[in-house]
Amino acid sequence: MKGGDELYLKILLDPIKTCAEYKPRFGQGAPSGGLTLQQFQNLYKADSLYSWFGLDNPMMYTAHRAAGGMTSLYRQIGIGCERLFRTILKDTLDLSDEDVIWSYDVLLVSGKKRTLYLDGRIPLDRIADKGKREKILHGCKNQPRKSV
Repeated sequence: MKGGDELYLKILLDPIKTCAEYKPRFGQGAPSGGLTLQQFQNLYKADSLYSWFGLDNPMMYTAHRAAGGMTSLYRQIGIGCERLFRTILKDTLDLSDEDVIWSYDVLLVSGKKRTLYLDGRIPLDRIADKGKREKILHGCKNQPRKSV
Protein backbone atom coordinates (compact mmCIF):
# COMPACT_ATOMS: atom_id res chain seq x y z
CA MET A 1 0.00 0.00 0.00
CA LYS A 2 1.23 3.47 -0.84
CA GLY A 3 -0.11 5.52 2.08
CA GLY A 4 1.06 3.66 5.12
CA ASP A 5 -0.38 3.67 8.61
CA GLU A 6 0.82 7.17 9.55
CA LEU A 7 -0.78 8.78 6.51
CA TYR A 8 -3.99 6.79 6.98
CA LEU A 9 -4.21 7.83 10.63
CA LYS A 10 -3.63 11.48 9.66
CA ILE A 11 -6.39 11.30 7.02
CA LEU A 12 -8.77 9.93 9.64
CA LEU A 13 -7.83 12.31 12.49
CA ASP A 14 -7.41 15.64 10.65
CA PRO A 15 -11.16 16.32 10.31
CA ILE A 16 -11.73 15.38 13.96
CA LYS A 17 -9.20 17.99 15.12
CA THR A 18 -11.50 20.74 13.85
CA CYS A 19 -13.93 19.89 16.68
CA ALA A 20 -11.54 21.25 19.31
CA GLU A 21 -12.19 24.76 18.05
CA TYR A 22 -15.98 24.42 17.79
CA LYS A 23 -17.97 27.44 19.00
CA PRO A 24 -21.79 27.46 18.96
CA ARG A 25 -23.62 29.96 16.74
CA PHE A 26 -26.78 30.36 18.83
CA GLY A 27 -28.98 31.10 15.85
CA GLN A 28 -26.77 33.96 14.72
CA GLY A 29 -26.12 32.64 11.21
CA ALA A 30 -22.50 31.95 10.55
CA PRO A 31 -20.30 34.45 12.38
CA SER A 32 -16.66 33.62 11.86
CA GLY A 33 -16.12 30.52 13.96
CA GLY A 34 -19.22 30.93 16.14
CA LEU A 35 -19.69 33.01 19.28
CA THR A 36 -17.16 33.39 22.06
CA LEU A 37 -18.28 33.15 25.68
CA GLN A 38 -18.37 36.95 25.95
CA GLN A 39 -20.44 37.30 22.76
CA PHE A 40 -22.81 34.60 24.03
CA GLN A 41 -23.25 36.35 27.38
CA ASN A 42 -23.86 39.71 25.70
CA LEU A 43 -26.47 38.12 23.44
CA TYR A 44 -28.27 36.28 26.23
CA LYS A 45 -28.09 39.18 28.70
CA ALA A 46 -29.79 41.36 26.07
CA ASP A 47 -32.78 38.98 26.10
CA SER A 48 -34.91 39.66 29.18
CA LEU A 49 -36.37 36.16 29.39
CA TYR A 50 -33.06 34.35 28.89
CA SER A 51 -31.35 36.64 31.37
CA TRP A 52 -34.16 36.26 33.93
CA PHE A 53 -33.85 32.47 33.73
CA GLY A 54 -30.07 32.77 34.11
CA LEU A 55 -29.36 31.32 30.67
CA ASP A 56 -26.52 33.79 30.20
CA ASN A 57 -24.53 31.67 32.65
CA PRO A 58 -21.16 30.39 31.33
CA MET A 59 -22.32 26.83 32.10
CA MET A 60 -25.00 27.19 29.40
CA TYR A 61 -22.33 28.19 26.91
CA THR A 62 -20.28 25.17 27.92
CA ALA A 63 -23.29 22.88 27.52
CA HIS A 64 -24.02 24.24 24.03
CA ARG A 65 -20.39 23.96 23.06
CA ALA A 66 -20.24 20.34 24.25
CA ALA A 67 -23.48 19.36 22.51
CA GLY A 68 -22.55 21.01 19.23
CA GLY A 69 -19.03 19.69 19.51
CA MET A 70 -20.34 16.14 19.86
CA THR A 71 -22.55 16.55 16.79
CA SER A 72 -19.58 17.94 14.90
CA LEU A 73 -17.39 15.11 16.16
CA TYR A 74 -19.67 12.44 14.68
CA ARG A 75 -19.81 14.34 11.39
CA GLN A 76 -16.03 14.69 11.28
CA ILE A 77 -15.51 10.98 12.02
CA GLY A 78 -17.70 10.24 8.99
CA ILE A 79 -15.74 12.65 6.82
CA GLY A 80 -12.43 11.12 7.97
CA CYS A 81 -13.67 7.57 7.29
CA GLU A 82 -14.88 8.58 3.83
CA ARG A 83 -11.51 10.15 2.97
CA LEU A 84 -9.65 7.14 4.36
CA PHE A 85 -11.79 4.70 2.37
CA ARG A 86 -11.12 6.59 -0.88
CA THR A 87 -7.39 6.72 -0.14
CA ILE A 88 -7.26 2.97 0.49
CA LEU A 89 -9.14 2.34 -2.77
CA LYS A 90 -6.65 4.57 -4.61
CA ASP A 91 -3.60 2.98 -3.01
CA THR A 92 -4.76 -0.62 -3.24
CA LEU A 93 -6.04 -0.47 -6.81
CA ASP A 94 -3.67 2.22 -8.16
CA LEU A 95 -6.52 4.59 -9.00
CA SER A 96 -6.63 8.39 -9.18
CA ASP A 97 -8.68 10.87 -7.15
CA GLU A 98 -10.98 11.27 -10.13
CA ASP A 99 -11.46 7.50 -10.35
CA VAL A 100 -12.66 7.01 -6.77
CA ILE A 101 -14.86 10.10 -6.39
CA TRP A 102 -18.39 10.21 -7.75
CA SER A 103 -21.05 12.78 -7.05
CA TYR A 104 -24.41 13.96 -8.27
CA ASP A 105 -26.47 17.09 -7.81
CA VAL A 106 -29.98 17.36 -6.41
CA LEU A 107 -32.24 20.37 -6.59
CA LEU A 108 -33.60 21.41 -3.22
CA VAL A 109 -37.08 22.82 -2.66
CA SER A 110 -35.42 26.19 -2.03
CA GLY A 111 -34.11 26.11 -5.61
CA LYS A 112 -30.51 25.65 -4.48
CA LYS A 113 -28.38 22.84 -5.80
CA ARG A 114 -26.73 20.38 -3.40
CA THR A 115 -23.93 18.00 -4.36
CA LEU A 116 -24.01 14.53 -2.80
CA TYR A 117 -21.01 12.19 -2.84
CA LEU A 118 -20.65 8.44 -2.66
CA ASP A 119 -18.10 7.11 -0.17
CA GLY A 120 -16.13 5.78 -3.09
CA ARG A 121 -16.33 4.02 -6.40
CA ILE A 122 -14.26 1.49 -8.30
CA PRO A 123 -14.22 1.92 -12.08
CA LEU A 124 -13.27 -1.61 -13.11
CA ASP A 125 -11.84 -0.53 -16.47
CA ARG A 126 -9.29 1.66 -14.65
CA ILE A 127 -7.79 -1.17 -12.57
CA ALA A 128 -4.57 -2.05 -14.36
CA ASP A 129 -3.83 -5.15 -12.26
CA LYS A 130 -5.85 -7.91 -13.93
CA GLY A 131 -5.71 -10.11 -10.83
CA LYS A 132 -7.23 -7.42 -8.65
CA ARG A 133 -9.84 -6.60 -11.29
CA GLU A 134 -10.85 -10.26 -11.59
CA LYS A 135 -10.99 -10.64 -7.83
CA ILE A 136 -13.41 -7.71 -7.59
CA LEU A 137 -15.47 -8.97 -10.54
CA HIS A 138 -15.62 -12.46 -9.08
CA GLY A 139 -16.65 -11.16 -5.66
CA CYS A 140 -19.41 -9.03 -7.14
CA LYS A 141 -20.83 -11.84 -9.27
CA ASN A 142 -21.12 -14.24 -6.33
CA GLN A 143 -23.00 -11.81 -4.10
CA PRO A 144 -26.75 -12.39 -3.85
CA ARG A 145 -28.81 -9.52 -5.17
CA LYS A 146 -31.04 -7.86 -2.63
CA SER A 147 -34.35 -6.46 -3.73
CA VAL A 148 -35.54 -3.17 -2.32
